[in-house]
Amino acid sequence: MKFKNIKGTAQKIRIMENRKLGGTMQACHWITLKPGQIIDLPSAYGKAMGFEMVMPEQGVGVKEETPKESEENPPVAEEDVAKFGEELQAIKGIGKKTVSDILKVFWNKEMLINTIQKGEGLPFRDDISQILHKQYGN
Repeated sequence: MKFKNIKGTAQKIRIMENRKLGGTMQACHWITLKPGQIIDLPSAYGKAMGFEMVMPEQGVGVKEETPKESEENPPVAEEDVAKFGEELQAIKGIGKKTVSDILKVFWNKEMLINTIQKGEGLPFRDDISQILHKQYGN
């Protein structure tokens, strides 16, 4: 986690490193953290030193993509998604978990068919991609 020195003075902190030289050995070194300076530390150590936790900026990190409505991606009713999910689960070799993974990427049948017809690769395991190509391909 990132921490910021909010104390008015410079703080001397010990940084531990794991080095393996023919066995397990830990090494450390000391650094001086000036006021306002940011450093990456284990969370328990940073809190114990009294530093302020720096939250990542908005947009940083992994976040689930939400599809934008457009001509390519029209809004889809929940009932249609549920029907498509039931249709997928009826296919031999596709279970509940795989259906939920497919519905995260393709929330209706037309999107899946369009992707297959364009020749774009499907972001699933090869066996699942083959099953979907057989079922919804030409």
